Amino acid sequence: MTFDEFPFLCEADAALPSAIQKFMDSGAPNRGNLKLVLCGSTIAFMSELLAERNPLYGRQTGVFDIAPLSLRETAAFFPAWSAEDIVTAFGILGGIPYYLESFDPDAPLERNIIDVLLARHGKLAEEPAYLMASETPGSPRFFHHEGDRGWLHQEFGNQEPHCRRRRRPRCQLVSEPPDRAADRSG
Repeated sequence: MTFDEFPFLCEADAALPSAIQKFMDSGAPNRGNLKLVLCGSTIAFMSELLAERNPLYGRQTGVFDIAPLSLRETAAFFPAWSAEDIVTAFGILGGIPYYLESFDPDAPLERNIIDVLLARHGKLAEEPAYLMASETPGSPRFFHHEGDRGWLHQEFGNQEPHCRRRRRPRCQLVSEPPDRAADRSG
């Protein structure tokens, strides 16, 4: 049995790891020849899940880190693109299949960057904010671009805000994700 994106299930029910611990300790998986696979893309959460103080500690039989696709594998997503555009896309997307599938192979690289990454409602516009928040829990600050091009730049810690984009972007320093801050102000 496979649970993909296990961290999201645990968000919905924090007792899930304890319930799995009880099930594993009951011996039922051995009697039924059950293999349990827990998958998650939030590295910090998955590491914490197996830490000594947590219910599933010592119960794993294997830990597999699934690597991103190679440059050669990435090229297969964009057969009509130039080698330069493929290398650029690989540099931006890092060989992550979900990210690669977000780009339209029939559209030019620049159009994909604008539509998918920089547009306010682009499929991956908020991905950097999500990744930073999920991998650095409790980080108190981040920056969010409010213009027509979506996410801008993030700095964590006690650094001064700055924007790295032409055309005078508007930035806002907030103490929580923009959607929550907007909910309270409006």
